[in-house]
Amino acid sequence: MECAKCGMSEDYCRCDNTPIPWKRELLKVNSSGSIAGLAGAWSKELPTDQGWYWWWNEDPDDVPIPVSILASGMDGRCFASKGQFGWTRHQYVEEMRGRWIRLIEPELPAC
Repeated sequence: MECAKCGMSEDYCRCDNTPIPWKRELLKVNSSGSIAGLAGAWSKELPTDQGWYWWWNEDPDDVPIPVSILASGMDGRCFASKGQFGWTRHQYVEEMRGRWIRLIEPELPAC
């Protein structure tokens, strides 16, 4: 299916009227520069502590992926460990850039 506005395939369309719901949400930029995501507001602010984050490289053709972020015991810098998604080395979040959202971790059941 083609976009009525730009004529490109809906898989590659970068218009705000794309029929793909998650892509339409990712492309909505608010006045603060954050992108309104499905689970909150995407931010260019880099993670500063360990945990799970959604990471999106800002390419409209790519989907966000969940990434485990760790903090270095040497200098406290945050990084994504190697082995995730076939990565052959760790990546500091400064190198990754993109947009981030903290993944909401579910509450554990009572024991």
